[in-house]
Amino acid sequence: MNEKLIEEKIEELRKQTNHYIQSIKNEYKKTAKVPHFSFVSYFSHSLSIADQKDDNHVLIGNYTVKNTGTLPIKSPVIFIRIQSEAEYSFFGKFKQGNKSPNIAIPWERIEVEGSNPFNEYWLKPARETIIGVNEQVVFQNFQLKWSASQSSQLILEGFTYCSEQKEGQPSLNTISIRT
Repeated sequence: MNEKLIEEKIEELRKQTNHYIQSIKNEYKKTAKVPHFSFVSYFSHSLSIADQKDDNHVLIGNYTVKNTGTLPIKSPVIFIRIQSEAEYSFFGKFKQGNKSPNIAIPWERIEVEGSNPFNEYWLKPARETIIGVNEQVVFQNFQLKWSASQSSQLILEGFTYCSEQKEGQPSLNTISIRT
């Protein structure tokens, strides 16, 4: 091929590439303008494994719900299920019934018919909550403790419900620990 044909072909490919890039940008602008509902939820945690059999293993965790859509999320409810071979204690900053009426606690545990109160935790913000675009709510610093005296496995699963998604959506991750 001569040099002129190569330059013409390069110019043709450059124009075609620019056309494709512009088409992609236009499509992206169209979808960005369409209101849509979307969120993600996930666990983050740290773990302290006991080195003595008479101590406890301790997990400290957060459960985050982040609005990734272009519409607000109304009345979020989180559901945490703990499956364990060992006995454990679950602690968190939540109000249960009328047990702590004079303390400002950001979450409250609610009863859901058919749910197991020993390993299923339904929590909602204590005040009516709307999660704005690119905002998040966090159930912070919950703790799970269990004895180091025997080997065991624990699994924490999370689900998020809201006015817009009544069937719920599982969290992006679970926590699975074998000691």
